[in-house]
Amino acid sequence: MKTRNPLILTVIIASLSGCSVLHWSGHPVQLTGITSGAGPNPARSAPPERETKPFINNLPRTSEEYTSAAGLYLDLAKKYRKEAASHQAMKKLYGDTDPVMAEHCENLSRQLAALADQCEEIGKAHEKKAEALKELKK
Repeated sequence: MKTRNPLILTVIIASLSGCSVLHWSGHPVQLTGITSGAGPNPARSAPPERETKPFINNLPRTSEEYTSAAGLYLDLAKKYRKEAASHQAMKKLYGDTDPVMAEHCENLSRQLAALADQCEEIGKAHEKKAEALKELKK
């Protein structure tokens, strides 16, 4: 079959490819350095990192603020303990089949448990400060 009109053939090929100017396929279109809908260019510099918000916005001064801060630290300790337990479970799953991953999980579990201990210690110290401030008010 011989197509007489090259324009018809071009339209058929463009519509079948799904990469037409109308973006039917949803794929990004790139024409000589101009991108539309494409992801970031890895050759470009990365945007500056955003400043991380502090865990506690203001230093505690009152009994209530110390109690609130203590709760934040104790909650964080619980979170770290759960993560440590999760990595211990994964270590058992890897067992002898993948010793590198088992060691990785063991190290993470140990580090997370140490973080949990530190957070719990600070949380309890904040609770003591809250109690001391309550006693001063009496």
